[in-house]
Amino acid sequence: MAEYREIQGAAVQSLASSTGTIEGQIWYDNVNGAFKLQGFQSAAFSSGGNLNTAQSDLSGTGVLTAQVQAGGYNGSSRTALTENYDGTSWTSSGTKPTAVFAGGMAGTQTAAWYASGNNAPGGGRTSSTEEYDGATWTAGGNVNTARQQIAAQNGGTLTAGIIFGGNGGPTATETYDGTSWTTEPATVNDGRWNGMGTGNQTAAILAGGDNPATSNVEEYNGTSWSEVNNMPEIRYSGATIGNSQTDYIVATGQTPAPALITNSISYDGTSWATGASNSLGRSLLGGSSQTSTGSGVIYGGVTTTPVSTTEEYNGAGVATETITTT
Repeated sequence: MAEYREIQGAAVQSLASSTGTIEGQIWYDNVNGAFKLQGFQSAAFSSGGNLNTAQSDLSGTGVLTAQVQAGGYNGSSRTALTENYDGTSWTSSGTKPTAVFAGGMAGTQTAAWYASGNNAPGGGRTSSTEEYDGATWTAGGNVNTARQQIAAQNGGTLTAGIIFGGNGGPTATETYDGTSWTTEPATVNDGRWNGMGTGNQTAAILAGGDNPATSNVEEYNGTSWSEVNNMPEIRYSGATIGNSQTDYIVATGQTPAPALITNSISYDGTSWATGASNSLGRSLLGGSSQTSTGSGVIYGGVTTTPVSTTEEYNGAGVATETITTT
């Protein structure tokens, strides 16, 4: 029988880790004493740890292993709850000064902001911004246009924030420097709320939305908004994973039927493609990945009532598999 060396022209390498290996390569893990294969994994969602409180209209930011969620609606009232996620479970953290839902949020788990949102019955909107340090909240600068159901950057930084669209300011764009908000001259061409947004102050994207329901997509370059290729279907109130115009996923949400969606769609800066499906279709949920669509997390939302379900996303790529024999 031919040996691996004869077939491949090289012996199996003895390595301490998979660093430097390529797809299809067999190598010997000399730390754990096992033969391994660099295979390929498809993009997929998997179950994560549930939120401690089922909520919809919640906001969040951070990466898969360091996420923060704040505010929301528990089915009967607004909440001021904050929870941190470590990639396995959610832990309750400092209470927000303002009970509110459907605001904008960005930053990291230890340096985030939460802006505007609904804080009173009958559509009452607050202009307040609150900043989070990983444990406690303090007051920040007020937004110029109070609104709810906002699109905002995904991840980003405390001192370079952006919000756009929303009920109460469907075309307005504002930027934040960590102290005060500035209304930008550029306005969204197709005013809407419950859109899915991400990006930064010089490269943002807004996809879909409501009022009326739309598949329209626009990109912002720091100076103006311009229309680009539409999503393949009308979608709103979904979650976003990724934080750039060229590496962006919209997960779940709903269509005008209304029908809840379980598939995701991805955008590469030019066109949209159908991606992995998650297990529970829902709308008005939270989700974020600060760095890229390689990993992310979605959580909460509403089916007929608020849910606590968390699902983790891992993108397609090389994956290490242990070779076993029987």
